[in-house]
Amino acid sequence: MTATLPQAPPAAARSGAREALASFLHRAAMDPRDDRVVAGIRDLVPRADSILDVGCSGGRLAVQIAAALGARDVRGADVQLQPDALIPVSEYDGTRLPFPDREFDLVTIIDVLHHADDPHAVVRESLRVLKPGGRIVVKDHLRLGAWSNWVLLAMDTASNFGVHVHTAGRYLSPPEWTNLVAGAGGQIETMVWPFQVHDLPWRLIARNEYHLLLRIRAA
Repeated sequence: MTATLPQAPPAAARSGAREALASFLHRAAMDPRDDRVVAGIRDLVPRADSILDVGCSGGRLAVQIAAALGARDVRGADVQLQPDALIPVSEYDGTRLPFPDREFDLVTIIDVLHHADDPHAVVRESLRVLKPGGRIVVKDHLRLGAWSNWVLLAMDTASNFGVHVHTAGRYLSPPEWTNLVAGAGGQIETMVWPFQVHDLPWRLIARNEYHLLLRIRAA
């Protein structure tokens, strides 16, 4: 008897399965995260008429933030433009934001700075485009040692699998966050830490202590 070897599924089927898995992973990680980030931002900045979301991707989260804060003007900037974005998005080279000075009440930078080639430039430019009295809110990660660095990298890889181009994360310790903001010309007004993002079982690994919110003003 001759055994028949199982055939590999066609490329289209493999691609469809990969996209389905990517969608599941991203949704499982991001759905509660989005609600909690929006609520956290609203607690720090209850009202803003104009918002810029730096690293906005397709603008899904920016739309939710704008609705929560009553903003009439919400725009985005990203180094890679996404098709069918929900908000107007300007292409951004990672160095200089394509907006004039004093343009926005609020700039949000959500899980972006740890991927930035020049995070100082991102914060510095975000301060430049703030109106007088405006604020930046950063949601990002906190490195608490070698183990947390590994967990954060694994968490990023899983949540972005098949959704965004993966880039290495550069996770900052508490003193590095202070130095980053001060070096860019800003001052941390408020730090929300630990910050709960994920539900169980994700929270057993991606602990609340690995997440923070910062409200920043011009120094």
